[in-house]
Amino acid sequence: MRYFTLACALCVLACSSASNPSSSSASTRSSNISTRSGQATVAQIYGGAEPNVRVELKSIGAWDKIALQAKGGFTVTEASGAARKAESITLTRNPDASPVRYKPSEGVFTLGKRTYSGTLVVEEGRLVNHVPLENYVLGVLRGELPLPKVPKDAAAAQAIAVRSYTLHYLLQDSPVRDVNDTTMYQVYAGLRYAPADAALRAGVNETRGRYLVWKNAPVKAYYHSTCGGSTTDVPTGLNRESVGCMTGVECDYCTISKYYKWELTLPAEFIRSKLGMKGGVQKFDVTKRGPGNRAAEVQIVTEGGKQDVHGGELRLRLGGSRVRSTRWSTVTLDGTNLILKGNGWGHGVGLCQMGAIGRARSGMKGDAIVLTYYAGAKIERAY
Repeated sequence: MRYFTLACALCVLACSSASNPSSSSASTRSSNISTRSGQATVAQIYGGAEPNVRVELKSIGAWDKIALQAKGGFTVTEASGAARKAESITLTRNPDASPVRYKPSEGVFTLGKRTYSGTLVVEEGRLVNHVPLENYVLGVLRGELPLPKVPKDAAAAQAIAVRSYTLHYLLQDSPVRDVNDTTMYQVYAGLRYAPADAALRAGVNETRGRYLVWKNAPVKAYYHSTCGGSTTDVPTGLNRESVGCMTGVECDYCTISKYYKWELTLPAEFIRSKLGMKGGVQKFDVTKRGPGNRAAEVQIVTEGGKQDVHGGELRLRLGGSRVRSTRWSTVTLDGTNLILKGNGWGHGVGLCQMGAIGRARSGMKGDAIVLTYYAGAKIERAY
């Protein structure tokens, strides 16, 4: 299972003007945010219509030439507004070229070996998929959840969180894209074949347009793979400003995860080198813990000095796939090695994906699941 960093965004309803095929209505959105305690509802901002998300396809990797294909071909619209029909296309990178929009005749296109819905815009050397929000949410669930063992209500809870996180970014004013398709935001798999994904589709369809609200705004709803017994707050897990609906909750439903408990041995030399410190490691102490018993601050002492590092930052510097979490039950430095015994995988903030699956298997419904992890938030409908 992938663990994320969530996020995403969009541009209002596939809209490009004739003079600029990649333009969004970000300025219109920002000018309309004026009601209800200084901020309009999402439904007011978008007029009750489903918006599009502009997703930079960063995981495609470096490209100089790449094949673009679609059944029935494309309508190609230049920045000038001139439009023409074309069959399969080979895109050549040109960072200085004006933006060009490629709209597939049947709404689906293949880029390289990957398939997507919506439209492709090539701008500033970037490949940007303009995709309806609900299709984007489904594509994220395909990228983030461990198929095919996901109950419908776990998919529903995750869909509400993903939609909320995305709407948070859609309300920012970004010129070319709202999000990308990697763990910097949310893993977006497009229309990648997903075995037994009927439950994902049902979870997305049943929650269509629904998102989390905290203080009259969409929640930037972080989530992670496995909390290991308890989630934590935003300052502890991510070293960012506190959010009142993500303060940490007990979770005994993710014991089904193979990452619920783990043990890791790291050479002290590896730690020293990753932190750019000199001399042998003499001390590795957790000096502060946050909710969920997670390491919030860690002090490392070597013969050459000491560093005080935020626990989440330290985890990433040592390797987030190696040090699966900062929920450490035992920390032992034996002189040549650091031995960590811990629980969970990910930063521990917001929804626990494996916990949501466990709760759904026990009979809990999607709304109840998601509101457990974002305590105090409300669910509203955007369209």
